[in-house]
This record gives sequence, C-alpha cells and structure tokens, in this order.
Amino acid sequence: GNTCPGWQMIDNNPRGLQIAASENGQLYQLRGTGAILRHTGVICTGTSCPGWQRLDNNPFGAQIVVSGSNLYQRRSTGAIWRYKGTPCTGSLCPGWQRLDNNALSISIAAGGSQLYQLLNTGAILRYTGVAC
Repeated sequence: GNTCPGWQMIDNNPRGLQIAASENGQLYQLRGTGAILRHTGVICTGTSCPGWQRLDNNPFGAQIVVSGSNLYQRRSTGAIWRYKGTPCTGSLCPGWQRLDNNALSISIAAGGSQLYQLLNTGAILRYTGVAC
C-alpha cells in the first residue's frame, strides 16, 4: 500500500514476525525463523538494511516482550528466557537465561517489573524472580 512520508524504513525482511520496543526506544524483532534481533539505529539504504544485531537464532522462538530494559522470549516449546546482554557470535548465542520450561505456556506479557505467562489451561502465572 501507499505509505505516508513520515516513515523511514529500517528493515525489509519478509520473515519479520513481531516487533517490540522498550521504554527507552530500543527496538527488537522476532523473525519467522526464530531469530531475535536488536536494531542498532542504522536505517536502510536502498534495499540494504544492515542495522540489526542478532541476539538469538533458536528456531523455536515464538514470542518476544519487553519491559523496562528486559527482553523476554517464549519458545514454542513453552520455555521462557530473559536476555542477559550478550549478542550472538557466529552461531553461538549465550546471552539468555532460562526462567521456565512449561510446555503448557502459550503466551507471555510484561509490564513494570513483572512478567506473566498464560497457560493453555487458562491459568495465569506471575514470575517471582527465581530462575530454573
């Protein structure tokens, strides 16, 4: 469709699935491949959009949420992870801490300092800060 002139392209990858932004404007993207990327601030030049840094490359990535400076992901396996700040080096992405591994988890939400998950049973759980 037609785009109004007040927009600037920062990515054009057709595998983009979801975006989430922190309160300080940091933008994250989840791709259909499960890759999670952080925008570096560099905009596209023509069709080249080099402004993304890979944070994860797990094919089970299903959802991302951001609260404050915390980035969380839910994988299709139900596992929930928090990003700890180390980007990928090659195919290694060590910057994640597992918070849960519940196969019943179908959605996560975050706000303030709280993280929540919805289970396929209808139960809603709040994270208490104790990791796996």
